Amino acid sequence: MLRVVPLPSGVASVPVARAEARDFAHGICPDRALDVETIASELVTNVIRHARVGPATPLAMILEHGDGGMRLSVRDRGPGFDAPPGKPGRNQVSGWGLYLVERLADRWGFERQPDGFVVWAEIGSPMGHDAEADDGHD
Repeated sequence: MLRVVPLPSGVASVPVARAEARDFAHGICPDRALDVETIASELVTNVIRHARVGPATPLAMILEHGDGGMRLSVRDRGPGFDAPPGKPGRNQVSGWGLYLVERLADRWGFERQPDGFVVWAEIGSPMGHDAEADDGHD
């Protein structure tokens, strides 16, 4: 099953992404629905804050499930990043997003594409995507 969710630009995309991810997860892994909702919120917020894209730039969340697992991906047209940041310092107010994703997801990673960047997270069994294309983290 695949659901592509076009998201509005700016901060309005965060509650839309949270609601869509939560609803999707409830049918697949209800015990992890809050984790999936939080992951969606963090990934979309990262795009808004860091992707250096304009307010009219397309943004999409892709929700997939199969074989006991699900994958949530956020796709934007920004330049992406080369390496994920490490764990933020104790007194750091921001910079916790990908750290939270790492702690909540079973696997996560990112992928450059010709027209943008994708950050993904998986819950449950691996989804079988091309491991060479993804810079994954277990």
